[in-house]
Amino acid sequence: MKKIFLIVFITFLLVGCSVTNPYSDTYVNTSSPNISVNDIKPLTENDIKLINSKNVKDDLINAFENGYEMIGYSSFNTTDVSEKYIKSQALNVNATMVIYSKQFTSQDSELEPVFFDDFCSRRYYNSMDCGGPDWQYVQKSKYDYLATFWIKANLTGLGILVQDISIEKRKELETNYGAEVKAVRKDSEAYKEIALGDVITKINGSDIKDKDDYAKEVEKNKGKKVKLELLRKGKVIIKELVVK
Repeated sequence: MKKIFLIVFITFLLVGCSVTNPYSDTYVNTSSPNISVNDIKPLTENDIKLINSKNVKDDLINAFENGYEMIGYSSFNTTDVSEKYIKSQALNVNATMVIYSKQFTSQDSELEPVFFDDFCSRRYYNSMDCGGPDWQYVQKSKYDYLATFWIKANLTGLGILVQDISIEKRKELETNYGAEVKAVRKDSEAYKEIALGDVITKINGSDIKDKDDYAKEVEKNKGKKVKLELLRKGKVIIKELVVK
């Protein structure tokens, strides 16, 4: 009977202690099929830049403005996870930069085995004289983890990152339609003309109701000069830009 218990317990330990990478397990690919990579594939973990973010929103905007494109993200809630798993997943997806954050959420009790017979634990339970472990609750902190994976990309389109118009902008501009500017690449023509918070309402006379309409019009006009109609502080402004 004791032997059966030991076999079952060893199996439990092997399954329970198997190491997985939560950054790989929860990874979501967001890479555009039209992305033009301007980066060197990372060969080792030393080639990957890690940014432990204190303000994720600002760091994401800064990454885009400096020519990076997000190709995916991971998010999960668990206990302490080593940074080595971030770099491992970055190598898997050829990312050269990762912006990540870790925020405390709770402290929970988990049941863990405690061995008082060191001889038995070192002998991997091979002795028939070894008894099973005692169990006790251990306090463990849990955290929300977020990691975004990036590569350097060539400038395509207008170099403008947009979102569906926010509730705040709807109230301010008294409209429910448009694509709100979140970030502008510094190496783009638009950087001198378009401001954060501008709301693009038309491209070449076509209504832009949301970010999907914006993406379709930009894709349709590659290599052409387009006329953008946008709202800035309640005023209508016209800008002409070339789509890369």
